[in-house]
Amino acid sequence: MPISRRWVDSEVSTLTGQDRMIARLALVLAKAPYQVDEGLVEDVLSEDRREERFIRVLAWASFSSARRFAQRIAEAAGHFHNLRHPA
Repeated sequence: MPISRRWVDSEVSTLTGQDRMIARLALVLAKAPYQVDEGLVEDVLSEDRREERFIRVLAWASFSSARRFAQRIAEAAGHFHNLRHPA
């Protein structure tokens, strides 16, 4: 039984068409890359098979994920610092 991706469907519910497919792939890649499968990729490529565009989508999703991860690390480090060195 595959892992559910219902969480992403609610996130993109206001989008339609290709925007929805791109957003689904980008969100899954950024938040749960182990859930990316051929279906998600084919949904995006079915409308437009240009590799350059597809790579840009992947790069943007990867960058967004890395930025989110770095922000969480910075927030945790700040919290830890404040615990050790109260004002």
